[in-house]
Amino acid sequence: MIIKEINFNDHKDQFDIILENKKIFHANYKLYNELNLYRGKELSSDDLKQLIEYDNFTNLLSISINFISYRIRTEKEIVNRLKKEKATEVEIENIVSYLKNLNMIDDLSFTKVFYNNKSQVNKWSSKKIKYELYLKGISNEVFDNVIEDTYETDFNNAVHIIKKKYNIWKNKYDKYKLKNKIYSTLSQKGFSYDIITAVIEEFHD
Repeated sequence: MIIKEINFNDHKDQFDIILENKKIFHANYKLYNELNLYRGKELSSDDLKQLIEYDNFTNLLSISINFISYRIRTEKEIVNRLKKEKATEVEIENIVSYLKNLNMIDDLSFTKVFYNNKSQVNKWSSKKIKYELYLKGISNEVFDNVIEDTYETDFNNAVHIIKKKYNIWKNKYDKYKLKNKIYSTLSQKGFSYDIITAVIEEFHD
């Protein structure tokens, strides 16, 4: 295949390589110089292979960055998104490595932000947060290293949850049923036995 025309795309900061069959490839400065591209050059199979790989990479990178633009993502979420695009293992590895170098993938930071948001805004228990993070590819070890002491936050969140309903429950249930109601409510939300016991004691008359 012979190059018919080469144009520089200022917006994308890359070259548009137009072939005689009207097929268009792209190349950055580095690839452009490495392949010694010029109008009239007949591309070898290796040249085409590298141009195809570059286009695949830039396309997958664009998809990944757009995916991240809505909210920060874990490495696993990025990998799963790329798999939907039928990306190869090598392509996925290259994209993940590139994004990590740009600090666009950082599971430690993600864990901190996710924990702070869900515990402060949604009043989730640390157990529930840990489980949701696990589904997103964050190991329990990473969670435990990043989030050290969750007892006080869990206790305050549990108290907050019960306080909103306590006066209604108090008038509706006897002491035994009230205790069971508090226990079942917090247990379903993933709070530990120690937290639940402390909350029951907090509301004990």
